[in-house]
Amino acid sequence: MLQLKLQYIEENKWFHQWYNRFCLDKLNKNRNLYTDSTTEISNEKPLFITGFFRSGTSVTAKLLNIMGMDLGPEKHLLKAKNKRAQLNPDGFFENYLFMETSLMLFTKLNSWGHLPPTESALNNFEFSATDKQTFAEFTLCGVHDDRISNKNKMAVLKNYDLFSLNTYLQKEFKFPYAIKNPHFSVMTEFLLKKWPQATLLVCFREPMAAIASAAKITSMLNQEIYLKYYEQLVKLPDNKVAFFSFDHLLKNPQKSLNALCNNFNLATQKIKIAESIIKPALHRYKNAGEITNEKVKEIYHLMINKAINK
Repeated sequence: MLQLKLQYIEENKWFHQWYNRFCLDKLNKNRNLYTDSTTEISNEKPLFITGFFRSGTSVTAKLLNIMGMDLGPEKHLLKAKNKRAQLNPDGFFENYLFMETSLMLFTKLNSWGHLPPTESALNNFEFSATDKQTFAEFTLCGVHDDRISNKNKMAVLKNYDLFSLNTYLQKEFKFPYAIKNPHFSVMTEFLLKKWPQATLLVCFREPMAAIASAAKITSMLNQEIYLKYYEQLVKLPDNKVAFFSFDHLLKNPQKSLNALCNNFNLATQKIKIAESIIKPALHRYKNAGEITNEKVKEIYHLMINKAINK
C-alpha cells in the first residue's frame, strides 16, 4: 500500500481512507487510458500561468477566462472548499490533473512547494512505468485534496494519467487555453521539454507583500524561496515568457487587461466585465517590510521592467 506524508493537504481521517480506497478499487475496474505518442513532439501551445504563491495567479486566470481563455472543464478545477476556501473564495482555477502531476513530481524528487527541486534534478527527470501504475493511488488515497470530489477525480482518471497529458489537452481544452499552477515556476524545464511551443505567463508581486500573504499557507516561505520561484523564469527568452505585475493590475486595471488581450490575442469586448471583479481589497500587505536579499531585489526590478502591464 502506498504510504505518503504530504503537506498542505486536508487531514486524511479513517473514513476518508476507507472511502478513497473504495473509489480506487471501483476506478481500477473501469479504466480506458489514453497514452501520448513518445515519438512525436507536441504541437500544443498551452499558456502556463504561474508565479510565487499569493501573487495574483488565481485572479489573473479568472480574468483571462472571462476574456476568452479556456481553463478546461470546470469540473476538473479545484474549488474553494474547506480550510483553503478563505484563501481564494472564488476558487483556485487550478486543473486537477496538472496539479496532481506537479505534486507527484515533487514527491519523486523529495521536494515540495517550499522546497523546490533543483534544476539538475528536473533536467534528468522522467516519470517511470511504476509511477504510471501508482498515480491513481497517489492522487485518490495519498493526496486527499477535498477541493475536487472523488467523483470528478475518477472521471478524469478513467481516461488520463501522467502519460496522457498531451492527449488530455487535445481532447478536453479549446484553444486558446491556459493551465494555472504556482508550482510551474519551479518545473519549467519539465514543461518546456514536453511542450516546446508553450508560453509562460508569470505573475509577480512586491516580494515582502507576497511572502506576508503566503504566510496564510505556510510560514516556511521566505525571500530565498521567492528567488527560487523566479530566478529561472527571468532567464527565458522573451518569446517564451510574459511577466505580469499584480500590483500594477490593481493600480491600473484597464491598462493591465488591455495588455493581456494584446499579448494573447484576446478580444477586448469583455474587459469591462473583467474589470468589475478587481477589488481594492485584494491589495493587502502593502507595507510588509524591506527586501533584504539583494538578488531578490534585483530580480523583482527586472520583472517590473519586463512586465507587459508596466
